[in-house]
Amino acid sequence: MLVVFGEGGAVAGVGDALQRFGEPRSAEFLGEEAIYRFGDCLLPVYRGAGRDDDSREVLLAGERHRRETLVLSGRAWGRLQDFTVGYGYRPGRAVAWLAAFQLIGTIVFGQLPPRAAEPAKAPDFVAFAYTADLILPVLDLGQQSAYHARDSTVWLAYVLILAGLLFATTIAAAAARRLRRN
Repeated sequence: MLVVFGEGGAVAGVGDALQRFGEPRSAEFLGEEAIYRFGDCLLPVYRGAGRDDDSREVLLAGERHRRETLVLSGRAWGRLQDFTVGYGYRPGRAVAWLAAFQLIGTIVFGQLPPRAAEPAKAPDFVAFAYTADLILPVLDLGQQSAYHARDSTVWLAYVLILAGLLFATTIAAAAARRLRRN
């Protein structure tokens, strides 16, 4: 196996590589094929150097390579995971998706407000709070239980609930991973 380090140096194995050649080059410099081929060697080096971003690149390259060995449905699911959250190694994407869904829900429910479950007891409707109530599974702002989506917005409500479960779980897993390391 070959590991490439700064200043054009290379070693066969990890051993004393950091002491001999200094900081490892970024994973992006090596290219996806090299990252995959030498991932077993690169991962401990990057982790040892505290290079979390490069460690995630190595793990992501492994997932992408594994995806190509799957049947068609598995490859399709893998591509969806890669695009949306980078197999969980890109939690920032999950935050962006949640923000986009929050914006869409706020606009749609602002234009087509849901009907009150009990009109006499219902609090004032707030489209932003209603959407956040749908998206974030652990949050209860009282809007989701007080109002029910109607007509075509029912499907949007279902999509928001599912997206919230998926992306909030990804963010929570990433946060737990970060806390466990520290």
